[in-house]
This record gives sequence, C-alpha cells and structure tokens, in this order.
Amino acid sequence: MLKSIEVEFKCKKYLINKWVVLVNRFTCEQITRLIESGMPNVYKIKKPNIQQNMLTLIMTILECYKGGYNALRRTVVRHCLNLITEDVFDKAKLSAINDLNWRLGLICNWEVNVRRATRCRFVYW
Repeated sequence: MLKSIEVEFKCKKYLINKWVVLVNRFTCEQITRLIESGMPNVYKIKKPNIQQNMLTLIMTILECYKGGYNALRRTVVRHCLNLITEDVFDKAKLSAINDLNWRLGLICNWEVNVRRATRCRFVYW
C-alpha cells in the first residue's frame, strides 16, 4: 500500500511541482505582507544603529523570499527573525510568520516527506 502511494506521487510529480510553485508564491506573499506591516515600527526605534540593524535584517528576510525557498534561505530567515527585537513585531505576528515559514518548509520538502512517510524498511521482502 505504501509503495503504491509513493509510485502515484512519482507519477504525478510534474503536476504536484506546478502546484507547489503556486502555493510557495502565495505563502511568500503572505509572509511579505506580514513583514512589511512591521516596517513602521522599525522607524519608531530611537537608536540609529539598532534601527539600521533592524532594517538590514528585514531587507535580508524579504530578499530571501524573492527566490526559491531552500534550506540555506530557511536558515538565514530563521537567524534574522531570531535577531529582530519585540519592538518590530508583536507576538501574534511573529507566531504567524513562524507558522507560515513552517508551512513553506513543509511544502518545499514534499518529496522528502513522501519518501519518509512511505518507507517500508520494516517489511521484509
């Protein structure tokens, strides 16, 4: 049963990848909107060096979402989000951004996830 599911995913890989591109684009647009909503808060920061650092972090995150989402970009985004202070995003927005990043990572790695879910090592042929 598991192998037949894996075979079906392999047969429909081209169609699935087309949908994955669309879902990725939509998810990246949602994340971009959330991040851009925090930009006015950056300009309210009084210390100029911290303000410049926050702007650089946000611009780096936005640039990472313009290309394809992969492990390296995911790592850069996570590190940048960890460095952004609470002055820029409230907890609800940061939680929503992290949730969308998790979804994006899950969708981008669908082939690996299917391979892991349909692994039949426990069955002796």
